[in-house]
Amino acid sequence: MRVDWWHSDFDVSDDTDYYPPRISRQAPNWHQNLPRDLQLMLREIYAALHADSRRLAMMGARALVDMYMNETVGDIGGFVKKLNKLVTDGHLGRQDRDILEAALEAGHAAAHRGHLPTSDQITHVMDIVENLLQKKALQGSAAALKKGTPSRVLFAPSIPTTK
Repeated sequence: MRVDWWHSDFDVSDDTDYYPPRISRQAPNWHQNLPRDLQLMLREIYAALHADSRRLAMMGARALVDMYMNETVGDIGGFVKKLNKLVTDGHLGRQDRDILEAALEAGHAAAHRGHLPTSDQITHVMDIVENLLQKKALQGSAAALKKGTPSRVLFAPSIPTTK
């Protein structure tokens, strides 16, 4: 639904609202496999997106990544230290680090410089953050899959012996 706000005093259309907002998105099914505190923060971010509160969603995404990093490598300092530790500990590759750093920088801009992200920017950040969290959520699924998958049986060929 689209609502155009118009004020007769100015004889111009001042604003347009969309319901649901263009940036709203559904929580992925795998989010239920995350630790409770990460689930709750992710839900708050989606609520901000549904309300078209792009700055708040961006700040929430930044906070969510910080929570993930603290849980994964500990509260060892600033974002750069944590990102580097994620790479050295094997949780992220170098390319993943650069991608995550771009999302964090967008969150810093929203939090500290009042940046209002575009719909595309918030979509990119949410894709990056969801990708990071999905790996964490899938760890339990992968362990269960591995446990339930029959192992490969190696057969030693019978070699006939001649005497």
